[in-house]
Amino acid sequence: MRSPAQATVADNGCTRGLRVAEYGTGSGYSGGLTSQLVGPDGEVSNLDIEYYPTRWADVIHHEPGLESIRCPTTDGTEGLHERTP
Repeated sequence: MRSPAQATVADNGCTRGLRVAEYGTGSGYSGGLTSQLVGPDGEVSNLDIEYYPTRWADVIHHEPGLESIRCPTTDGTEGLHERTP
């Protein structure tokens, strides 16, 4: 049985190989779920203007080996030029 957060992320159309930009890191939980859905061929960029949430999310995602997610500290209105096609 999926949690409500897992159902919400899955219902947003996240599929393997997708590149996703998520604005606002929060606890990092939804970014981790999204990373699992897009898999190793996808990319999740979880942007936040605050330093602490992005550093914390990087730690909790990379300790268990989620490599398809990055959590840069940046102003989302400026985009993330190093990850744009």
